[in-house]
Amino acid sequence: MNMATNKPIGTTNGNPMAGSHINDDLDVDTEWHYHDVHVLNYAFEGSIEVESEKGRTLIPKQLVAFVPAGVKHRVSIHRVKSCSVLFDRI
Repeated sequence: MNMATNKPIGTTNGNPMAGSHINDDLDVDTEWHYHDVHVLNYAFEGSIEVESEKGRTLIPKQLVAFVPAGVKHRVSIHRVKSCSVLFDRI
């Protein structure tokens, strides 16, 4: 497992962003990355796969994946209507 990526995602000029977005029919396998914010990933239908150094988990519809800020991970989302919610660190 190559987790050498130290590039944060979810920042603007180094400042964390918060918000949400809905994806229709997204088809992506991300590289290893982390966020400066906490993230909830939710599938309205289908499933999302999230992998971290602790293992790989398939998140079915109606359940949520919580990825704490700073945790290196990668995500697989294939033709799934999903939502991501980003929370600032407090």
